[in-house]
Amino acid sequence: MHGTPLRRAEPSPAILAWLSDHGVPYSVHRHEHAATAAAAARADGVSIRAFVKVLAVETDAGVVGLLALDAADRVDLALAARALGARHVRLLAEDEVGRLTPLDEAGALAPIGQLY
Repeated sequence: MHGTPLRRAEPSPAILAWLSDHGVPYSVHRHEHAATAAAAARADGVSIRAFVKVLAVETDAGVVGLLALDAADRVDLALAARALGARHVRLLAEDEVGRLTPLDEAGALAPIGQLY
């Protein structure tokens, strides 16, 4: 098979520490790197409805926010803008998210705003 070799997706130590420090029970499910929430669900052998995807957005005022969605859903940017009290929001590009979360794997953004 050609292309990028498979690699293990590992949980961020910062996320695990935050969960432990706040008494949040969790379990780690290891699987090969998955590019989408649907692929991660398949790799874990569970329904996509068991996953949350987190997207980073920026408002027209320059405020960055995190959106937690059911992994099967698509983001409604107009609804997100209203929820954030903005006229417009845009999704952050992968490199922008990478600068926001340098300790996390690209695409593995956790819905814990206090980490960032």
